[in-house]
Amino acid sequence: DELKKTGYFKKDIDALVGSVSDPATKVELIYNFVKSQVKWNGYYGFYADDVRKAYKEHAGNSGDINVMLTARLRYAGLNANPVLVSTRTHGIPLFPTREGYNYVVTWVELHNDSAVLLDATEQYAAPNILPYRALNWKGRIVADNGGSRLVDLYPKTKSKNSTIMMVKIDEEG
Repeated sequence: DELKKTGYFKKDIDALVGSVSDPATKVELIYNFVKSQVKWNGYYGFYADDVRKAYKEHAGNSGDINVMLTARLRYAGLNANPVLVSTRTHGIPLFPTREGYNYVVTWVELHNDSAVLLDATEQYAAPNILPYRALNWKGRIVADNGGSRLVDLYPKTKSKNSTIMMVKIDEEG
């Protein structure tokens, strides 16, 4: 039901993406807006308690924030769905049960059959880069029609760390 509530954010999203037609740009604008407006309170959740309350108080659990993100993306005309995830500390769910999951992220389809995973709980997060706690094998996309399917949570590209240093070499090396 929380995915269907749109009254509390319609004006914000209309003003933000009203003139934007590119799906990737819409995703980026809405994603950054949610990250800047609502902060994660440190609690896990795979469902939303009250997205309106989280929006008003500018804080909520992972379920509040990412369900809010999914609802806004849907309102903007994008195919977005919540993804149930079991965090690393919770274990790997062998069967799709309520006890198997304790976290939620957002899956959104872009053009050309490509999709990205989003987690708006981290201020400096980027699309398709989930926090370490959520990288745990596979997640379960819960579709609007009630169906579900598995999605791989691990990034498709290898990570890279770069270090840049400004040094001055003296006589002693």
